[in-house]
Amino acid sequence: MILISPTILDLIEAVVRAYYSRKFSERTLMSEVRSQDFKIIVPVYNSSTFIEDTLKKLWKYKDKVIVVDDCSTDDTVEKVRKMGFYVITSPDNGKKVGAILRGLCRVRTKYVVVMDSDSWIEEGDLERLVGVMEKEGLDACAVRVLPEGDGILSELQYIEYLKAMRLGRRSMDGDKPLVPCVSGAFGVFRTDLLWKVTVDQINNGMVWEGEDFERTLRIIERGGRVGYVDDFIVRTKCPTSLRDLIKQRICWSHGYIRVHFMFHKFLKRRDKLGLTFLYNFILNIFLHPLKLIFLIFLFLDPLRVLLPFFSFYIILEYIILRYYHIGGEKYRKKYILLVPFYNLFLLFVRTLGYLRYIIVKFSR
Repeated sequence: MILISPTILDLIEAVVRAYYSRKFSERTLMSEVRSQDFKIIVPVYNSSTFIEDTLKKLWKYKDKVIVVDDCSTDDTVEKVRKMGFYVITSPDNGKKVGAILRGLCRVRTKYVVVMDSDSWIEEGDLERLVGVMEKEGLDACAVRVLPEGDGILSELQYIEYLKAMRLGRRSMDGDKPLVPCVSGAFGVFRTDLLWKVTVDQINNGMVWEGEDFERTLRIIERGGRVGYVDDFIVRTKCPTSLRDLIKQRICWSHGYIRVHFMFHKFLKRRDKLGLTFLYNFILNIFLHPLKLIFLIFLFLDPLRVLLPFFSFYIILEYIILRYYHIGGEKYRKKYILLVPFYNLFLLFVRTLGYLRYIIVKFSR
């Protein structure tokens, strides 16, 4: 049982999340309500290589864009100014959270969009997205974020992101929306509430890892409603080399465990967010060593362990793809056979992130 438990648990989680993602009517942009009551903050730091492409995608919102340069040492500011966009420069590096706060100082609209300098809107009407928030009384809203890149690693990340959005985010939406993380790549927020939680983050020390996760939970902590719109699609650049991917995921895993311990009181909640926290603490944090034992067995006896593991995972991916219809033609079907090995890789990297958290925690 220990040998196949990681696969079985993944299957159970996928089925439960798929049930909730199908249970509620999907929040879409079909509403005719449109709103111009928003600004767009784009924090940048040494973004010279891609900032022009990002701003070109925002050209029709040019008068609404506030670029906040976080003390770049390259020619990012020059490129932004050359394109005619409004830019605020910072005398020192305050990290992304500090840049967001600087931008919020110039915002007087009810809503604000915060997006990374390497992300862009691929599909969707921003005025209608803000209109959905206004109509449904949302305080923050996540959208479908998908990676952009070339090569096998990018395709595997696409599959990973797609499942995280269509199963993870959608399962936490519904009549009482409690989506636990609005991606740092793109999100829409009620301005006054974002100001309060950003100040909270700065007072907490402005730790980089998991800042988007922390931000969203602070909004929920203050009673905010955080929803998800699936048919608004944003693309973001993803790591295309193994080295960059490992570095990114170590940071993500560090942030994941840091934020869970920071908001451990959510375990007392009697809703699906509390249940999610309980699941994460038990199976993804405290029982993580058992998953490592599985890896040891896999390497010690690959012939007896690899085949059932591989088979279960392929069945899992088939169920997700066919029964829950989350992928369609863009699911990259030919890469499904590599997903089990990719997940094993992520399991190993997640361990490095957890170890990093422990080292940082006890070295203070």
